[in-house]
Amino acid sequence: MELAQKLRTLRGEVSQTEFAKILGVPQQYIQRYENGTKPLPEFFIALRKKLGINLNWLWDESSEMFGNETPKEILDRYGKNFRRVSELAMADCGLPAAQWETNEKNFIIVDGLKNYKFVFAVKAAGDSMKPYIEKGDHVVCADIPFENIKDNTAVLLQWKSGPGTVEASVKLFYRNKKQDGSIVIYSVNTKYPPEVVPLERVHKIYKAVKIIRDVA
Repeated sequence: MELAQKLRTLRGEVSQTEFAKILGVPQQYIQRYENGTKPLPEFFIALRKKLGINLNWLWDESSEMFGNETPKEILDRYGKNFRRVSELAMADCGLPAAQWETNEKNFIIVDGLKNYKFVFAVKAAGDSMKPYIEKGDHVVCADIPFENIKDNTAVLLQWKSGPGTVEASVKLFYRNKKQDGSIVIYSVNTKYPPEVVPLERVHKIYKAVKIIRDVA
């Protein structure tokens, strides 16, 4: 029996909404996991703490359904590739750029980031990158040397918009071969024209490494 099917078996006749309330997780998590998405470590912990489920049973038919793994053991075993990523701001995917307002109270859990030392997330606004990036998506960004970011890559561009003021946009970019010291930023949505940006106007460029989208 596959993991998704076992989760549906655990839920039984209870609705996804009620099952989510029992576990203390968002309802969309239940929907995604029952459709085959790999669960986050926190979900495994909730199964163990709220229902007493032996997590070995989820993959091993010979194991008992109930067991004694602690939350720390669960994270050590299943969460090594996951990182807690701070959501720092809202970043616009349109024009003009959105005000960069730091908010380190929110965070998301993301896997596959072990090769990056400093990462953070921003929440997307605007429509210039649709359907690649939708409004409300989390764009996970990494701080890597500019020379290591390839042309035609999605980036978070921080602008110097005034004394002590920084704005941010998520765009595709390439180095401008016709004009040294500048880049060209462009959108997926063709109603937004490309723009030449002198590097002296740029505060910082981060590489977009993951797009996280909630499925309602």
